[in-house]
Amino acid sequence: MEESTITSVALGGFDGIHRGHQALLEALDGNGAMVAIESSHLDLTPGNRRQLYCDIPVVSIDLGTICDMSGETFVALLTDRFPKLRRIVVGYDFRFGVGRSASARDLRQWFDGEVVIIEEVTVDGVSVHSRTIRNELRLGNVAQAARLLGLTRDTLNYRLK
Repeated sequence: MEESTITSVALGGFDGIHRGHQALLEALDGNGAMVAIESSHLDLTPGNRRQLYCDIPVVSIDLGTICDMSGETFVALLTDRFPKLRRIVVGYDFRFGVGRSASARDLRQWFDGEVVIIEEVTVDGVSVHSRTIRNELRLGNVAQAARLLGLTRDTLNYRLK
């Protein structure tokens, strides 16, 4: 899919494409894309490997190229890069702009289209975040990490064959 035809984007790190990330992707329209902010720090699914785990286009933006932008400038970058953009999907805790000074709700101030903010996703009372999954893996809690990622015993068995 050409960037010029994309009408919705989900913004985030997408380092693991866990259940929280999946909720963002489900809110895209038929011409949606994942915009992965590449930080290269402890990514569960680094670089172009994200494309292996989803059926929508993945566009990467290096964090180093945007970290000094104001929130408003970042939104302008998105609308320039995706001229048909009508919907931006983010998580409730999405931060952007210089020093992560802008919040998900600030998007509504600078973007003329629809802004969808996905509320916190939990599994068994645990908030789903990549840092939580990394910690579960560090502790050897592979089953809990798999649940947070949205993997089932069937998908694990399939991937291990």
